[in-house]
Amino acid sequence: QISANFYLVAKQYPDVTGYDSKMDDEAFVRLIYKNVLGRVGNTAPPDADVDYWVRDLRSGFTKEKLVAVMLAAAREYADSKEWGWMTSLLNNKVALGKYFALEQGLTYLSYEDSIRNTVALTAAVTPTDFIKAKNLVAVRDREFNLQTSSSSGVGRMIDCYNPALYAVGNT
Repeated sequence: QISANFYLVAKQYPDVTGYDSKMDDEAFVRLIYKNVLGRVGNTAPPDADVDYWVRDLRSGFTKEKLVAVMLAAAREYADSKEWGWMTSLLNNKVALGKYFALEQGLTYLSYEDSIRNTVALTAAVTPTDFIKAKNLVAVRDREFNLQTSSSSGVGRMIDCYNPALYAVGNT
């Protein structure tokens, strides 16, 4: 449901996201590799990899399901010396989203602002960190966090969200 909503909104702003309701399956898969998995340049997927996912689309996968399956598949390479950086990149994107929406409680006022700013923020995320992207978030108090604890530091942590639901790597 979430990926369907993201895709629906992304198609409304093709000039920013690159997604277009008229794009063919191959272009869609290549864009997922680029935008989501960071696979460009010398890490761009070979045609055989793109064809593999296109066959899934043509056999009945929705685009939303395909993205979920591709994300799960990418996470299987977490321990790979060659491809483990993709899992790190995805984890840093999740960490940025958690910081922005859950810890800071921020949102943008319009879909267009959300799309434009999210594309800019996620473009600044790397496999090694998300500090550059975090610094792009226009928040004065970088120490603010919706998680609170007792002033003595002793006692239970009171979370404004359920961190188990947002654990990196859970689907």
